[in-house]
This record gives sequence, C-alpha cells and structure tokens, in this order.
Amino acid sequence: NEGLASANEEGWIDEDSMIIHFNDKFKVNKRECSSKLQKELGEIIKFCKENNEPVYLEFNDKENLIIMSSETYDRREKMLELYEQLVYIESERIINNKQYTIDELSKYLDNVIKDMTVKK
Repeated sequence: NEGLASANEEGWIDEDSMIIHFNDKFKVNKRECSSKLQKELGEIIKFCKENNEPVYLEFNDKENLIIMSSETYDRREKMLELYEQLVYIESERIINNKQYTIDELSKYLDNVIKDMTVKK
C-alpha cells in the first residue's frame, strides 16, 4: 500500500529508471535488483493465492497488467462458460418462445456444471 501511495503521489517509473534508482539508492548490482523484484513478485503471487483475487498493476495511470492465481483464473473461466450457457438458454427461449420449468432449467444447469467440472 505504501508503494502504491508513493507511486500515485510521485508518479510511476519505467524498469530502466527503477534499476538505476535501486543501483544508486541501495548500491546493488542488476542481479541483486532482480532478486528483489522476484521477492516482490513472490509477495504478489502469495497475495493472489491467499485472497483468490487478481492484482491490477498500473503504469502511467492505466491498468496494464493483471496477475491472478491459476485457481482464480479457472474459476472465472468456469463462470464465463456458465454465463454463456445461460445466455444461450435465454436466447433459445426468446427465439422459440420456449418456456422452461424450474426443474428443466435446474437439470440443464446441473449437466453444464458437471461437464465443466469434467473438462478440468
């Protein structure tokens, strides 16, 4: 949070400038700087896994990168597939003026969810 606040107040810097900054400030070489970046990335990955939420990285006041755990990605993909199936059902209902009972819809969605689980 401190880093984000600092970046928002003082502005973001590009990778080359960051390496120069770390070299000057901490008197480290590129290998040591890379190690520090890997540690930071490790902390971001840990956060993503623990919270099951993506982290949005901004550069120049724009979201440029999203990091998320593979579990979060898979869950979002499954939800997208489910939404697509629901849109399909609704479009079929509208086009064919077909009415579904709650039991029919429930059975269909159970099969969709079962298929999505088997695919994984």
